[in-house]
Amino acid sequence: YGFTTNGNNLSVQLLVEGDFSDYNVTPSDFSPVTGAINTTSDINVSFFNNSKEAVTNLDYIVTVDGVAGAEQHANLSNSVAVGSTGEFSAKVDCGSEVKTHNVSVEVTKVNGKDNEAKDKVAEGQLVVVEKIFKRGVVVEEFTGTGCGWCPRGLIGMEKLAKAYPDNFVGIGIHQYNSSDPMYTSNYANVGFTGAPSCMINRSGSKIDPYYGSNTSILDDFAAALKEVPMVGIDVNGAWNSDSTAVTVNATVESYVSGEYEIAYVLIADDLTGTGSSWKQSNYFYQYEKSQAPEDLQLFCRGGEKGTAKFDWEFDDVLIGSSYEKTNNQAPAIQLAANGSTTASYEVAMPDKDKKNALIMALKETGLKVAAIAMVLDKNTGKVMNAAKSYNILSYTAGVQDVQGSASATEVARYNAAGQRVDAPVKG
Repeated sequence: YGFTTNGNNLSVQLLVEGDFSDYNVTPSDFSPVTGAINTTSDINVSFFNNSKEAVTNLDYIVTVDGVAGAEQHANLSNSVAVGSTGEFSAKVDCGSEVKTHNVSVEVTKVNGKDNEAKDKVAEGQLVVVEKIFKRGVVVEEFTGTGCGWCPRGLIGMEKLAKAYPDNFVGIGIHQYNSSDPMYTSNYANVGFTGAPSCMINRSGSKIDPYYGSNTSILDDFAAALKEVPMVGIDVNGAWNSDSTAVTVNATVESYVSGEYEIAYVLIADDLTGTGSSWKQSNYFYQYEKSQAPEDLQLFCRGGEKGTAKFDWEFDDVLIGSSYEKTNNQAPAIQLAANGSTTASYEVAMPDKDKKNALIMALKETGLKVAAIAMVLDKNTGKVMNAAKSYNILSYTAGVQDVQGSASATEVARYNAAGQRVDAPVKG
């Protein structure tokens, strides 16, 4: 380098130490990956590109417990620029035995040329289990009828429900404005400060329910869906005799042990009503359709819902839970590795004296209510897995004219859904 100061030339020598090979990709160690026996799993390996050109493809070798496999090839969906971080998926055979393997992934070639990086091996573990539990991804949305930008949240949640009907566990938390007939004060303090916003699996990251963390909430959901759960949940419910409460029953299978939090939620679909309090506020009506994405244009000027307020049928609406204020009242559950446990909790429906408009709306839908159970890590607060079911049975007095006997011995207890339980439960 040379530069001029006070009319004189000053010569500067710069000594740089580093790795300046033409093809240089350094992968990062990865978190434990879970796979099922007799299947192939993908290990997502991130890497830094310090090559002389963008990376479009890589070759790699996977080594499991010291045994190296054949070299494999990966074409990247998007090229990774020089000085940028990228990711590729390395395939690994899980084998036929339930165990934990030590795994390494060596990046051998970059764009068909030998990888000359000093550190070209990523390490981690592969946890092989008997089966992969179904993943339920919880999307908790902070919303309200008084929020003028929340129409995009309505569309975002609707898109998730259509794209992932078997995995989407949506919970619309109407806490933006107390005049909202679906308003509730009892729920977990997820950390929302503005609407519309949402959080996936209580990760701690608040994102937009339409755009997500970048351009689409669908991308964030797809990323969360890739996480293999260490617990599996099956859930159903049973109405009490006058439909004022639902006993939510959960069966939890687990590959981990310890005490975990479990929360129970009721949501309702197709809620609508008469009066201004039911109308959704809308700021998009001020804009031309050309200024909005296609699926939001119905809220713009001249659109079907292009007015300052409009009628809507609300889905995934939180109507009850195991939370009192922000405290979860449901007892924690004790999980055993490779074991199964059951738990139940009675969730009250909205108080008909305080929420008469909401009760009327629920009745109009025929009580289209779903029960949700989610297991949470007590240390991080993150959702480990969740399940949703519209299978809520009607209460029936199925046992009649029981005759007492001095010699009777209790053998087992069952709830209304036919699940074996350790203690009495209502319903």
